[in-house]
Amino acid sequence: FPAPNPRARPAAQVVVGPIGGGDAKVLVDMDLRPDNLAWHPNGKLLAFTADSHWRDELSYERPDLWTVTTDGTVTRLTDDPYVYGDVSFSPDGKYLTYVRTFGTDMIIQQKLNHGGSRDLFIRPVDGGDPVNLTANWDLEPGDTQWSPDSRFIYFTAGIGGESHLFRVPVPGGQVEQVTKKARRLGGLTIDRSFKTIA
Repeated sequence: FPAPNPRARPAAQVVVGPIGGGDAKVLVDMDLRPDNLAWHPNGKLLAFTADSHWRDELSYERPDLWTVTTDGTVTRLTDDPYVYGDVSFSPDGKYLTYVRTFGTDMIIQQKLNHGGSRDLFIRPVDGGDPVNLTANWDLEPGDTQWSPDSRFIYFTAGIGGESHLFRVPVPGGQVEQVTKKARRLGGLTIDRSFKTIA
């Protein structure tokens, strides 16, 4: 004591540089602390989350979605009380995917006695409305992974004291349970050919 003030930390930058060495380039130099960086397959665009209110002592964490091009053009995609995370792009580059849940400020402002669901969204990279892939599904998706052909997003979820692998088709459809029988999956990984799970 006194406990350190996390809001007194310096801002962070998004910097890119050649793997083999050479000069680095600062892409994002704002009063933000970017996180969850994800490359677009074309190598010219990055998505990330960042909370523009992180220095406000009366605000809980509420990271929004952002993108930045390799020439330094920053675009804010969301500005609302939700919390965003698990950012990635589809292998074919058509969609940005992310999860969204209620932020604590949102729960307080609406005087809710519960939290919100964790839902999985896709958003067309070239523009268009986001699609909630789990709007009619009662469980909460864990960390996501795209299939190499960009047709499905895979994730684990808890169900009835068990944990199983699920998938949902893109650009929308019914969530399908992949694994069956009584089990709890942990540390799941899928091989490169996307045929076998461990």
